[in-house]
Amino acid sequence: MAYSAAPLKVWEECKTLTADYYQGMFTAHAQGKKLAWMGASVPPELIRLFDIVPVAGEPYAATCNFRPHLTTQFMQAADKAGFARDLCCYTRTFLGSILERTSPFGELPEPDFILSIKWDCSTHIQWWSNASRLTGKPVFIIETPFAEEIQERHLTYFVAQLKRLVAYLEEVTGKPLDEEGLVRNVILAQQATDLWDEILEISKAVPNPLNFKSFLTLMVPAILLRGTPQAVDYYRRLRDELAVRVKNGISGIPEEKKRVIWVNLPLWYNLNMLKTLDDAGIAVVGSPYTSMWGNIFTRCRPRGSHTDEERYQSRPPTNADEALREIAKSWMGRSAFSSLEAQRNLLRWLMEEFKVDAVIAHDNRGCKVVPLGQMDNVAWLQQTYGVPVMVFEANHGDPSTFSEGQIKTRLQALLEMLVRN
Repeated sequence: MAYSAAPLKVWEECKTLTADYYQGMFTAHAQGKKLAWMGASVPPELIRLFDIVPVAGEPYAATCNFRPHLTTQFMQAADKAGFARDLCCYTRTFLGSILERTSPFGELPEPDFILSIKWDCSTHIQWWSNASRLTGKPVFIIETPFAEEIQERHLTYFVAQLKRLVAYLEEVTGKPLDEEGLVRNVILAQQATDLWDEILEISKAVPNPLNFKSFLTLMVPAILLRGTPQAVDYYRRLRDELAVRVKNGISGIPEEKKRVIWVNLPLWYNLNMLKTLDDAGIAVVGSPYTSMWGNIFTRCRPRGSHTDEERYQSRPPTNADEALREIAKSWMGRSAFSSLEAQRNLLRWLMEEFKVDAVIAHDNRGCKVVPLGQMDNVAWLQQTYGVPVMVFEANHGDPSTFSEGQIKTRLQALLEMLVRN
């Protein structure tokens, strides 16, 4: 086993792509473009066709949460305005940013309009409705089905909602839909998704070629730049660089002794916890969260006895109608929260394919969807695989809830158990 402390060659490229994305907030209007705030599940491959600069709320909030002093300022502003402390942490962060009129990059520019979609988390409807109330900007809500098995009627309804969105965007921008551009962008989104699958496959290697903190950063363009050639080129280079590291036996941490998976979101304000694991030789090799941007979520969804597999498989579109259907298939397939069966299929894939020795489960009080069924899944993991499971309670974005002493004690107990085994 070898180890290289040198950063990946694509590291600076990732930072540049992310910085350029957020810089777009400040240059949109000067370039004659519209600025839209939106949920990360609103398809950017469609939005960009109307000369709209999208700002995805969840990645933006995570960027804020990475800065404890700033995120505390936003949390306090949201508290003072009367928003409950048990709301989605990303919601509190974003609304606090609006109230404080600032961001990690300077004064927060107001959008021309707001876009929200329901399928991934129904609480986000209130997030963006309150953002609309605070700014006086219009909000457009996309209603989408939430189902365990994808039926044709679900896709038909989703496509109809996307067509509603297209009509709205044509109205507010004065631009017609670029149908050829839509086909192109959807194909690019599919290519980036396939590349992320390849990166996940490479990450099964022993030793793992990448530490988890880096993985969390390197996945960001998959969200922000979905449907762009920049994302595809970037992930090709990342895939190739990781493949070379695997070929040469290069580990992402100094000495990989044991392998664990991380369930739920990380603590954005305290990623040093991951360094503690790295230094102890514990490699965090995967997570349902970082798997989300590939096709594995779709593959893990349960099927009925007469399921049409076409609804679960991406196909390059040849026209606008096919492109809208592919968007609907992709986003519906990505939800692993449709059932315990889907969640356990995903956990089974991680446990068995990544050669996992233990599980770290974040009982996350800052999210209303990802933790659903998690404690049942923890019991299932222990019963099925007999591995140690560390459970700790925190909030992925609010540092005021972080009990460092308690978490350190539990982490130390896990490390001692793994070393003994």
